[in-house]
Amino acid sequence: MKFTISTAEFQKLLKNASRVVTNNKLVTLGSYISLSSSGNELTTITSDGNNYLYLTTASSGDAFTVVVDFEKLNKLVSKFTCENITVEEKDHQLKIKGNGNYTLNILVDSLGNKVEYPNPYVDAPIDVEYSETINSEIIKRVINISESSLALPNSCIYENYYLGECSIATDSYRITKIDNSLCRESFIIHPKTLSLINIVDKEDVSVEYNKEQIQFIAPNFIVYSTLPKNSSEFALDAIQDVLSSSFKDSVVVDRKQLISALDRLELFIDYYDKNTITLHFKSDSLEVMTQSEENVEQIPYSEGTSNDFTCKIDITLLLSQLKTLESTDITIEQGENTGAIKLLDNDIIKYIALVV
Repeated sequence: MKFTISTAEFQKLLKNASRVVTNNKLVTLGSYISLSSSGNELTTITSDGNNYLYLTTASSGDAFTVVVDFEKLNKLVSKFTCENITVEEKDHQLKIKGNGNYTLNILVDSLGNKVEYPNPYVDAPIDVEYSETINSEIIKRVINISESSLALPNSCIYENYYLGECSIATDSYRITKIDNSLCRESFIIHPKTLSLINIVDKEDVSVEYNKEQIQFIAPNFIVYSTLPKNSSEFALDAIQDVLSSSFKDSVVVDRKQLISALDRLELFIDYYDKNTITLHFKSDSLEVMTQSEENVEQIPYSEGTSNDFTCKIDITLLLSQLKTLESTDITIEQGENTGAIKLLDNDIIKYIALVV
């Protein structure tokens, strides 16, 4: 039994499938991939334990299903330069013909039977309570603007998205709120789950969910995921209190001009500065300087005035937030005893904790 597939399409498929492949030994078959040929389509399944990603592309051949090591298959296919690839199942091995001929072992159990990859979308379908359609471009905008408010993937800092009448992303040091309702119902979702929507081109995405599970469905694409059980930890009320807090002064600056200044000053951040920069809000301009105060730039206000206020902030956090905003002119709110500065850009609000 065998199938033939375009090399370019197979490479693209495996690249996207890699987003949820994991070497975590606690995840069943996390480092493997399921290849299922139906005759005219190839469907893959990969999972990190929380998210199951189903991808489909055109192929031709026989119907069969195998499970193989993902890393070896991906590395091999990524190096092919031929136009098409032929994949054949034979004697518990996967025979691959590309630029040459290659053999991968199919995963079998102790009795020599082929191992089946978990398939919850088919075997444990979601009891759908809510269903709606969302334009993928809207979801991508939420992702791109919000990702700078989420901790690094391996960080232990609590992080999540809140979706409902607005979208909120936070890792406790940064908060991004977008007044853009994606779903009628409110729920918490893992950032990685939502980020998988970036695989979709410009199609609408069907969202089906209940209080425990969610699935995103688009042509040639399905994400099946479990929603966080510790949603109470999101402390939405406390976050909303922060978001609604008032700041004493408000000024408007040119965002690109501020980013350029920070990019230059970042060259002079010393190891012992711990990534900290000083912001001095003067009556008519923002003075940005390194800890030594030897490297300084002035950013004039486009609008507004400020009482004299000086604070310290992590330059990397500030730059990451500024670069995901959209407008040329942005508003900065600040003041005594707030512990943060607020960046405003139309329907976007960003909070960044100050260094104390």
